[in-house]
Amino acid sequence: MLKQLCEQSLLAKLTTKTAAELFYLADLHSTDKLKAASLEYIRENSFAVMLTSSWDKVAVQVVQELRKMAELKKENKDEAEQN
Repeated sequence: MLKQLCEQSLLAKLTTKTAAELFYLADLHSTDKLKAASLEYIRENSFAVMLTSSWDKVAVQVVQELRKMAELKKENKDEAEQN
């Protein structure tokens, strides 16, 4: 319960300056909702987030997660076309 409350509180603080750090914390503490929200925020605001001081800490990990998302999307599209 406390973990979910903290996650909700952090979601409200998601900004360009906090997105990379929150992604890092979400991954570290396995908070799926915060991780997904911060990753989506980074995807939508990538250039601005890349200029933050936290970016270097998560850059490789974010790119790996975005690649996974792209591969899943492609797999889903391929499956839909086969049906």
